[in-house]
Amino acid sequence: MVSTTCWCIMLASLFAMACVFGPVQVLKMYGLPYLVFVMWLDLVTYLHHHGHHDLPWYRGEEWSYLRGGLTTVDRDYGWINNIHHNIGTHVIHHLFPQIPHYHLVEAVSSLHPLVLFF
Repeated sequence: MVSTTCWCIMLASLFAMACVFGPVQVLKMYGLPYLVFVMWLDLVTYLHHHGHHDLPWYRGEEWSYLRGGLTTVDRDYGWINNIHHNIGTHVIHHLFPQIPHYHLVEAVSSLHPLVLFF
């Protein structure tokens, strides 16, 4: 119910802004940045979950939460990591989603010796 209410408020706000500033201005100031955000989110999601040709795809009975988490990829986005809450530390995020984003880099460095052992 809260989600639907917030969605309706946002839609009404966009409609009101379109009435005041014009639909083209709302499209330029809201629609295009939103489109860039969605494209970036899709790209990052694809790269982490399906972005390496050697990663196996598990379906049906083969898939488990652990296998799903271990078949993601960590990527280094350079300075973008800082503004996206260390999104490049994806494997540890899937294995331990309760770890706050500001401890992910530390958790990855703690996990690497264990992973290299196996």
